[in-house]
Formats: sequence, structure tokens, C-alpha cells
Amino acid sequence: MRDRSEDKIKIYFIRHAATKSNLQKRYVGKNNDEGISDEGKEVLSGKVKSHVYPDADLLFLSGKKRCIQTAEAIYPGQEKIIRKELDEIDFGDFEGKNYDELKDDERYIKWIESNGELPFPNGESKSEYCERNRELFLEIMDDIKKAKAENPLIKSVAFVVHGGTIMSMISSFSDMSYYDCQVSNACGFICEVNLSEETVITVKDKI
Repeated sequence: MRDRSEDKIKIYFIRHAATKSNLQKRYVGKNNDEGISDEGKEVLSGKVKSHVYPDADLLFLSGKKRCIQTAEAIYPGQEKIIRKELDEIDFGDFEGKNYDELKDDERYIKWIESNGELPFPNGESKSEYCERNRELFLEIMDDIKKAKAENPLIKSVAFVVHGGTIMSMISSFSDMSYYDCQVSNACGFICEVNLSEETVITVKDKI
């Protein structure tokens, strides 16, 4: 009888290291392509030296500099599968701004009062973003299944992506809520998915 445990695969969701805008608590979204800051590089380097990041057989990331630089630091020289659709949410008119700059904006007040459910002005809504990432994750899982069929030794996959990407993907396929999946820069989640069953993300630990 076939051992279904062979179909289980580790999924590592890792948020990119901090940019200058992250450190200033600004909304850093789809339309921002800054690299990681010196402080972000220092924190990331310390984590790499402490071996907190598990090895991965496949590596997916968005096309943004902050993800590419983070992935190169964690997985130097490893082949990177860039999927630009793995981008952060579009913050629209809030892009690049922080709470102090937005707190008197009526649109921001309404967005806060909606618990983040309203669309960002001239940007995306959380529901639109989650649905987009749900479909994308299923598509990538199909790619992973094909890759594993060709190479059964594939046991783990890392996503070096954005905070919103992690929140939307995990909450779409687990019992965790969107905001329960928040994670700091250069941190993440260790998860598991059974490729032979309906797609469910089981969170095992934090990185």
C-alpha cells in the first residue's frame, strides 16, 4: 500500500528583510521596489549565521528587490523561480505613507473602522487580494506536484515573499485568520501540505 506520508511536503513562508520604509512603518506595497536597508541586512545576516532558515529544494519569490536580496542571502546561488504575481497588496493612495501621515485622512479613518475590509483608495481590497493569492497558490501547488512527480526527492519549498502574501495564502488554506498570520520582517512560518489531498496548509512552527 502506498505511504501517503510521502506526499507531504514542507512549505516555508519567509517574509523579506526590512526596508527603510518598513522601519518607518510605512505601507510598502505592490508599487514599491526598494531594496532592504542596512539594518535589515544586519538582522538577516545574523539569522542566516544562526541557521534559523531551513534548506529548501524549490524556491519561489516575487520579482521585487527586497525579496530577491533576501532570498540570495538565505539561499545563495540557488535557482530562483520568480513569480511576479506573488506581489504585495496594492495600497493605492496609502502607498509610502505611515499612520502619522494618514491619521487625519477621512478615507483612512473609514478603512480603519472597517477593520481593513474596505478597498485601499485606488488600490485593492483585502478580499480581492486574498482571492488572487488563493488561485495563485493552487496554481503553484500544481507546479510543485509536477516537479515532485519528476523528482521524488523534492521535500520542501520556500516562498520568500511579502507579509501580505503570507497572510493571504495561509489564511486561505488554514483555520488561521488573516491577521493571525502577520509576521515580522525576515521571519516566517514552517508549514506542511499533503499533495495527495485537498490543499490544506498546516502551520507547524515559526521561523
